[in-house]
Amino acid sequence: MKDHKPLNEVDFTADEVSKPQRDIKAITETLIEAETNDRINATIGVAEADNNATFVILSHEQDVADFDHRISFIPKPRKDGWTRLYMTGIGNSDLDQWEVVSMPYNINNKVSDMRDFAGNGWMIACEFTDENLTHVDQKPEK
Repeated sequence: MKDHKPLNEVDFTADEVSKPQRDIKAITETLIEAETNDRINATIGVAEADNNATFVILSHEQDVADFDHRISFIPKPRKDGWTRLYMTGIGNSDLDQWEVVSMPYNINNKVSDMRDFAGNGWMIACEFTDENLTHVDQKPEK
């Protein structure tokens, strides 16, 4: 698996894409309640391609960097500790509500690699879950 690659192996900030249909109110109600170590099953992407995985919340920050809420979360890491650190938020004037970005992240030494910063579209749907973490599928069928 190549979990260190951007979602769908595409940087959505560099390519022309369409916003997906989504329920901002439901997403907001879920994510503003998220706490460290909560698990969410989330669908992330654009109208042309989306992906679903189970993630763990690493942090939920409030009133930071122009965000009302900023959430950091990861999917299941590879055996060497590398995964992608996903971030989303609401209230930042530079990003749409619950727009998602990511970068490679090593859970063992808590280091992220900003050289591979990528846009991943938007949070389309999410809910709390008790499911095990999953890898992000790199080439979902659409």
